[in-house]
Amino acid sequence: MEGASSVLFAREGLDDRLWQALQSYLDAIAADPDLLYADQHGTKHPGKFVLVEMYRDGAARARQATSRHGLDWAAARCDLLEPESTEERIRPLMSAPPAMARPADGGAASPPQPLRRVLRAGCQPCGAFVRVFPKPEYQAEFMPILHAQGERIAAGEPGFLYADFYLFDDPGCWLVVEYYDDRGSLSHHHTLAHTFDFADRKARAGYESRKHDAFTLRPLASVGPWARSFPAAGGS
Repeated sequence: MEGASSVLFAREGLDDRLWQALQSYLDAIAADPDLLYADQHGTKHPGKFVLVEMYRDGAARARQATSRHGLDWAAARCDLLEPESTEERIRPLMSAPPAMARPADGGAASPPQPLRRVLRAGCQPCGAFVRVFPKPEYQAEFMPILHAQGERIAAGEPGFLYADFYLFDDPGCWLVVEYYDDRGSLSHHHTLAHTFDFADRKARAGYESRKHDAFTLRPLASVGPWARSFPAAGGS
């Protein structure tokens, strides 16, 4: 299993056009038999989107899909996207908690339970996108820290929904996408990036804070057999 993580910035005045292009893309790849899931997230900026894709046979498939399904990223970069937009290859590392976990090996486990079952009435899910870059000499020490944090947030913290952990193609770089049932729960936990005890351990492990990239998310769309299911606000 491999895929891609894209952080997309629309050029000025082209927010709606990028949104429409992404909807067309998701509609097209939803029928791809090799797609496991594709998640689209919004941010507090109207023209900034996050797209996480995972395929059965690697990131090459994700790149083929962009052409095969009618969204040419090369053209989009020229026409719709700001230069700071990124697309990076990723591999799944782990997912928590067990009831909501996605497989890290493409196995045939049961799809995740709909989040409708765990959301409080009226809640609007709020998440965080966290990129982690420890210094090269500390990478071996950092991996157990990341696993320990995953176990902690998987232990049933109030308001916690799920976290998906990924490895970037660049060795020693990690991505975490985590969600809570509302912004209050996310703020209470400070997210994975800002939890105080985790920050202390990051410092001891030589964390490269200047390369750290984190921002809040809101769910927009999810397609594929391993799609995440969020109800509308007010659902039960």
